[in-house]
Amino acid sequence: MYEDYIIIYYSSENQKCFIDKNISIDSNQDDNTSNDEDISCNQAHKIHYNNIPEVSLKIHDGDKIKDIKVEFPNVKLSLP
Repeated sequence: MYEDYIIIYYSSENQKCFIDKNISIDSNQDDNTSNDEDISCNQAHKIHYNNIPEVSLKIHDGDKIKDIKVEFPNVKLSLP
């Protein structure tokens, strides 16, 4: 099993800015995976991921939405 970490910091003047740290998981359980207010902007965050080849993050900064894709090259998927 691999453990991977990323450090993210996103600066915004918008006080309601937030980051969804993994859009494949619905952490607030509202049936929408891309709007989870997992972490706030304007702070550095160290995020831990286990044994996944990639993760997509979504930054919500007012009317601006930014997608970030992070790939972990040490994890390989093996399909049956």
